[in-house]
Amino acid sequence: MSKAQVFIIESLDIEDEEKRREGEVLFRALQMMVKKPIYRYSRTITELDHFIDEFEDSEYRYLHLSCHGSRTGVKTTFDDLSTAKLAEMLGTVLDERRLFLSACQAATLDLAEQIFGGSSCYSIVGPRNKIFFDDSVVFWTSFYHLMFKHDTAAMK
Repeated sequence: MSKAQVFIIESLDIEDEEKRREGEVLFRALQMMVKKPIYRYSRTITELDHFIDEFEDSEYRYLHLSCHGSRTGVKTTFDDLSTAKLAEMLGTVLDERRLFLSACQAATLDLAEQIFGGSSCYSIVGPRNKIFFDDSVVFWTSFYHLMFKHDTAAMK
């Protein structure tokens, strides 16, 4: 059985790494909520793939990806991933889990169809449009706070 915990993987442009780590702020906020989040920072597809495997092994239920995105995919610091490549990497890792995607415009019907078509993922939540870092960190912190306050063991 999976654990009602958040595994955060973040990847940003070099310019944003020093001052705009939404995932790191979220990690600290979740700790204040007495959760046991895991935070990993990825700069390449290889590292991202490794951390996705680590998420799978962790038995954590919620994967939070924080990165730059577009309607056609997402970016690590040094690599671009198409929607198809991201869905392939996530594969069945999302079986009976949830994906929270903090990436501009990346929560598309195409991504949903590919992930739901290849796994038994429960849900995908993320912005369909552009989102600013300050809005993003406030939204996700509030979202997790309200979800865990309502039920510490599940999101239904």
